[in-house]
Amino acid sequence: MTIRQSLWTILPWALVFLDTIASADAPSHCFEVLTVNASRVIKHEVDLKGPFDQDRVERLLVGPELFSHEIGFDNVGLQQAKAYLNWFKIAKPAKEPKRIVTIRDALQTNGTRQLTIKALVYLLSPAQRLTSGSPSPIPDNLNHFLAYEIADAPETKQQLKLGGAFGPENRTSIRAVFLCVPAEQWHHDEHAKIKNAKRCLVVYELFPQKHATTVNTIDQFGLNKLETVSSNWLGVDAVIVNQKSMVAN
Repeated sequence: MTIRQSLWTILPWALVFLDTIASADAPSHCFEVLTVNASRVIKHEVDLKGPFDQDRVERLLVGPELFSHEIGFDNVGLQQAKAYLNWFKIAKPAKEPKRIVTIRDALQTNGTRQLTIKALVYLLSPAQRLTSGSPSPIPDNLNHFLAYEIADAPETKQQLKLGGAFGPENRTSIRAVFLCVPAEQWHHDEHAKIKNAKRCLVVYELFPQKHATTVNTIDQFGLNKLETVSSNWLGVDAVIVNQKSMVAN
C-alpha cells in the first residue's frame, strides 16, 4: 500500500489539502459553533482588513453572540492545545458585492467548488478558556477571521462523528452557511497580523441541539461568562483555490 493510499484509508478528508497547504501547516480538526448569551455584551470599534478589502476598515463589534471550540473529527482526536473563538456581530456593515470564490473544504472531498458570498456578518476573535489554573494558550497559528454569509448553498446532508463536542457526537450537516477568511486587526495600539494566510473555514449548518453549560473565556476585550444555548454549526478547514474573487452579477 502506498503512502497516499494509507492516508486515504486513515484520513480521507485530509487529502484535499495536500496540494495547497504544506503538511506542517495543515490543520486536522474542526470547530463546533454554539449560540451563547454573554454576561458582558461588548460594543467596540476595531479596524479590520480581510482579503476582499483594499484597506483597513473601521467596524463596530457587538457580542460575543457565538462561541466555537476545536474538536476532533471522524475519529481524529486533538493532539494539541485547543483553539477557541468568540464571534462578534459586525453592526451595520457596509453593503458588500456578491463574490464568487473557488474553495476546497474538509467535508467535500470530490474536488473544488464555487461559493457565492455576500454580507459580512461576524468577526471571529481568538480566545482562551478559563477552567482552573492558567488559561488555555492560544495556538500560534490561529487567525482572526471575517465570516461572510454564503448565498443559496445547495443542501449537502452528510453524517458526521464529532469527538469532544458539547452537543451529541453523531450529527448531520445540512448546508454551508459561512465562509470565514483570515483578517488583520488593529485594536488600540495592537496589530494582530494574519498567522496562517492559507487557512479558511467553511461553516456548515447542523440540525440544532440544545445545550446549556457555562464557558468562561478571556479575549481581547477581557473576561466574559458565556451561557451556551444550542449547538448549531460546524466549522471545517478550507482553502481558497481561486484567491482573486470575481464580483457576481
